[in-house]
Amino acid sequence: MALLVLVLSTSLGLEATMSVNCVNSECVTRGSTSPAAMVAGVSLFRLSFFVPRKAVAEVIDGPASLRRRLVAAYTDFFISLSITLPFLAFFFVAVEALNSGEFAWEFSRDYVLPTDLLIVFASLVLTFGFLFF
Repeated sequence: MALLVLVLSTSLGLEATMSVNCVNSECVTRGSTSPAAMVAGVSLFRLSFFVPRKAVAEVIDGPASLRRRLVAAYTDFFISLSITLPFLAFFFVAVEALNSGEFAWEFSRDYVLPTDLLIVFASLVLTFGFLFF
């Protein structure tokens, strides 16, 4: 199911990216998001909190299998990224708009600003924080 959502989201343009890549003292900074990705993030956020859950009787069958734990971890991580990354990437794009004076939903440049790594690191911390929330 998560793989199907991943394929559909990339084919519909619901991608958001933030990256700072440096190789041999050459750096490339990229950032992008889209309004559709932000709407999808809000929708997933609302679904995660407001969809009623069925009351399930607790069944103790022993510890969960490794496969079940890996699938649950992958699903949680994917949903966490899908919710937080569009907004954090928008913040990255907005900071670029303040620096350049021109807003675009996607940018790429061949230099790094001091704020780039701070934003990417803070975004990672917030994403993992939301994952464990």
